[in-house]
Amino acid sequence: MAQTNVELIETVMADFVSSGVRSGFDAGVEWHLDSGHPDQRVLRGIDEVAEYFRGWARSFDTMRMEVRAYLERGGYVVTPFVVYGRPRGSSSEVELAETWSFKVKDGAVI
Repeated sequence: MAQTNVELIETVMADFVSSGVRSGFDAGVEWHLDSGHPDQRVLRGIDEVAEYFRGWARSFDTMRMEVRAYLERGGYVVTPFVVYGRPRGSSSEVELAETWSFKVKDGAVI
């Protein structure tokens, strides 16, 4: 049985917290950082995307993610979630609500 787009994104989101970005992505993936991001740009290729998120994860001593929903819309899966984390060297936890939209083609995030 073929994996659905939602199942693929469930795996991608679980891997994000446990081991970083790798599985489920096309080698030529493009990741568009939000226009409100201080370093707004387009990350190109799995290596650049993975390195960006490794750096992001290194900023936290602890991090957990709670996905609110997986909404399939055509070739996209929209995923609202909240990340809870304790920044490195801090005793306080921060909360960040995000929504990511994944475009899926031929069983991989592009």
